[in-house]
Amino acid sequence: MSRNSSSSLWAYDASINDFRRFDSEREWKAQMTEGAVVTYLEQHLKKAIRDDFCPAYQAYLNKGGGFFALLRMLFPSITFLGTLYKGEDHSKNAVAFIRDYLGRVNHKYEELGDIIYLVFRHGLMHTHMPKVIRVGNTEIGWVITYKDRDHLKVNPRGLKPLNIHISPHQLYIDLLKAIDYYIQDFYDSHKKEVLLEKFK
Repeated sequence: MSRNSSSSLWAYDASINDFRRFDSEREWKAQMTEGAVVTYLEQHLKKAIRDDFCPAYQAYLNKGGGFFALLRMLFPSITFLGTLYKGEDHSKNAVAFIRDYLGRVNHKYEELGDIIYLVFRHGLMHTHMPKVIRVGNTEIGWVITYKDRDHLKVNPRGLKPLNIHISPHQLYIDLLKAIDYYIQDFYDSHKKEVLLEKFK
């Protein structure tokens, strides 16, 4: 959703399954049902992630280019999903999405969600590369791997005493599964009302 003026906005219209200008936020909210959210997530957000990531990943495999670019494509979607999930654009909400939904895919995200977001997202968005951070007396570095089986491993082989391994391809696969879990919760009578309000 993006605003054009103080009263109108450009946003998703469930009736046409596309984006258009709405005269008011109230008009947009009125047509956003759980079904509309599910359609948006399945047919727009997941599609955009696939359409960006897959050609770039193939280019990396074929030519070896785009080393950092693959992760730079995924983390803005995680940030956005955190905003939809909790209703505000804060890093803590992106971390909540990582822990609550990526954590259903792999429990290691529950333990490492905040560190992953700080090291990889903040590093790649605000500087040229992932960050090296200090937790207590331990420096934590990073390793980008193309071995999916090494994704989320933490070990002493790499830049620093502890290093978090991340596979862009495995993160992509896990992110799509996490969105599916998020979608499932819109069918849960105990969760959907709060989720819909936060999404709006």
